[in-house]
This record gives sequence, structure tokens and C-alpha cells, in this order.
Amino acid sequence: MDFVTLNLRGRTFLFDKTCIGDKLLQNSLLLHLDETSPSFLPERNEFYFNRNADIFDCVLEYLSRGSVHVPRNICTVVIKADLAFWGVPLERIDLCCWKSFYQTEEDVSGIKSLLDYIPSDDPQHGMHQRSESLVPVKTNCCSSLKIHITNLYHRSTCSGKVWYAIQCVVILLSTAYSILSTVSIFRVPVKDLPPYPYAITSAKMVEYWSTQVHPAVVIADAVCNLFLMLDWIFRFCLAKSKKTFMKSFLNLVELCSWLTSWLTVLGELDRSTVRIPVTGDGAMGHFITFCWFVFGCIISMRLLRIFRLIVDNIGVQILLLSLKTSARELLLLATSFSSVVIVFALMMYIAEISSPSNSSCPNALVSVWWAIVTMTTVGYGDYYPTTPQGYAVGVLCSVCGILLLALPIAVTSSNFNDIYNFNKYRERYKKSQSKPTSDNKAEDQLSCKL
Repeated sequence: MDFVTLNLRGRTFLFDKTCIGDKLLQNSLLLHLDETSPSFLPERNEFYFNRNADIFDCVLEYLSRGSVHVPRNICTVVIKADLAFWGVPLERIDLCCWKSFYQTEEDVSGIKSLLDYIPSDDPQHGMHQRSESLVPVKTNCCSSLKIHITNLYHRSTCSGKVWYAIQCVVILLSTAYSILSTVSIFRVPVKDLPPYPYAITSAKMVEYWSTQVHPAVVIADAVCNLFLMLDWIFRFCLAKSKKTFMKSFLNLVELCSWLTSWLTVLGELDRSTVRIPVTGDGAMGHFITFCWFVFGCIISMRLLRIFRLIVDNIGVQILLLSLKTSARELLLLATSFSSVVIVFALMMYIAEISSPSNSSCPNALVSVWWAIVTMTTVGYGDYYPTTPQGYAVGVLCSVCGILLLALPIAVTSSNFNDIYNFNKYRERYKKSQSKPTSDNKAEDQLSCKL
């Protein structure tokens, strides 16, 4: 045996070098313990290391038993650094310690992603920095106007608070217009109405053809749209990077919203611009209906404006970050759900192929619709099985849907809970950082009084 004495912060260990063998990495200091080592103390005939003694005890345990068992009362970052210092390979950590060892790495990774996503307490901090960097030095008429516009986007100023309040009211009014424009009491008959030209006789299509939104409501929407257009132009001019500004989803939505809103205003005030003299068959009528559906979807994008009111909320940011963190699980859910839907759709179509009932799925595409509403536990009841084998497929489909949706959603919920707790830790850390400043101010005031 070849014994040496190691001193780790005052705690001594009698260490046998012959038990090392090939268990440590080649860069381990334990393989180079001799009198020429810088850690050797000749007056005490021992080697001194400024390292954690409890972790070195785990190293000795590893050399004697062949597996690493980490202490749970020490930070994993410290354990990892000390194990690398002594040359212990991390793959030798025993299974019983995996959770406590790797959980800290997951937590640190989550906290770093939170700090990268929400870098400061003030959600408008980034906007302030961008705006302040654009404040011109010269005080001519143009630069003075830019300064005033910049101050509109500082929540700390009175003008900024007023501008934000007006934004909230205008966005809510614009959203309300999209809903009220479909209500009959806010519509008036169209004068000089030509005959209804389409083959589709839907009551809603006829109503939209024969009536228009009240002009007062249209003018109010035009005023709101004018304000939101100016707000978008102001923010575009103040943006430090125009390319980054245009990459923002909400900014693109806002651009499409006020462009299509002007088309809507024009169409409601002058119905001749939207009258398409079509007297064709049903196919053309369906095509016109589809075109109106596409245009209506584009117009409905204005409803996404309301997200501007909550996008700076810390809770919404945490929700978006948790969805981003759970992207892999959600992708797995989408892939597996689509596959199982197709399987059960074909099974139901085959099981009901001999059924004379009109409630059975007429084709496999309708069976896909049935499988989706069944697996999501919606169950509209427009199509349902009528044969014993169809009942069996329906039971399996509903049970599989519950199991398939529950597992990934539980993971997403867990990620949201972890990020929410990380944010609470972050807020407490920010408060602890601000306490010394307030204490110093109080001491300064007391010293001035004395």
C-alpha cells in the first residue's frame, strides 16, 4: 500500500494511491501526488486542496465501490466541478442519484431561458432603450417632433400613459365593431338594391347583400383605424431595426388589419364597389362564398389586435415560454394524434360500411371528422356508429383520445408550473438586489439629518 495524507479545508484523509487503478481520468491530480506537486506541504508532509471534503468522500467511495453516490445537500454545480477536478467520469454516477444530480441542470436551463426571454422587470424596457437611442441631439423642428413621438411610448411619462390608455380603448372599440357589425340592429337596408344574383340562398348571405352596417358605426371604426394606422407608422419610424420590426407577428397582423379595414370601410359606405354581377350556377356561387370566407378571415385578423393589450403581461409571457419549451411534446402530440385519427377513421368507415343509417359516416373523410371530435371528447352527434362493431371502435377511439391527450398536456402543464416558480424566484432575487440600495438611501438620509 502507498498511503498519502490529503488535507481538504482542514479535514484530513489517509488515501491509498494503489486503489486508483484505471478508475480516474488521466488528468486527475490524484495520479500525480509526489513531492514536486504544488499542493504538497513539506512541513506537514501532506497535500492541501481547497476543495469540498464531503465530495472527496464520495470520490473515495467511488474508488472502493466503483460507483458515484452524490450528496444531496450540496449544489450539483459544485459537485460537477469537483468531480471533474478529481478526474471522476460523470457516467459513473449511480442510477439512484440521477434525479438529484440532473434535476439541477434542468432547473438552471429553465431559469436561463426565462432570463433570456424576460430580461428585465419592465416589459417596456427594451422599447425605452430603442427609443432613447433614437432621440436626436439637434433641436430643430423635425427632431423636436420625433422627441415628442418617442415620449408617447414611455409608460413613465404622463403622455405615454394617456397614449396607452387611448390605445386600449381604440383596440377594444375596433374589436367590438367586428362583433356588432353582424348584429341586425346595427345594420340598415341598402338603397337601390339590385336582385340577389347568387345561386346560394343562405339567410346570412341574403342579409349581407340587402343590408349594410350603419354609417355612424362605420365612421367610428374608420376613426379607430386611423388612430391605429398612425400608431403603427410611429412605431415603425421609431424602430431601431425595421427588419426586426417587420418580423414581429403582431406588427404584421396590425399592418394587414388596418389595410383590410380601409377596404371594409370603403365597401360599407359604397356598396357598388363590392357588388359582383354573377348570375351563374351553384359552382360560381360556392366560389364567391369561398372568396368571401377568405376575405373575412383576413378581416378577422383585427381581433388579434387585442393581444397587444396583454402581450406585455408577465403571465402571458410565461405561458408563451412554456409553450415554446414544450414544443417537442406538442409536436409529438400532433404527430401521434394525426396517426391515431386516421387509423380509427378507417376502422369506423369499414365497421359501418354495411349500415343503411344516414347517421353513419358516408366516406373516410367524414370519418376523420368523427374521429377528431370523438378523441377530443367533443361529440357533436352529427355522425355516430349504429352497429355493434361500430360501437366497439367508438369506445376504443374515445379511450385512446383521453389517454393520448392527457400525457403531453400534463408535461406542458408541468413546464408552465416550473417556469412560473422560476419567475417567482427571479422576482424575489430582484427584490433582494434592491434592498441594499434602499437601506443605503435611508442611512444617507439619517446621516444628513444628524
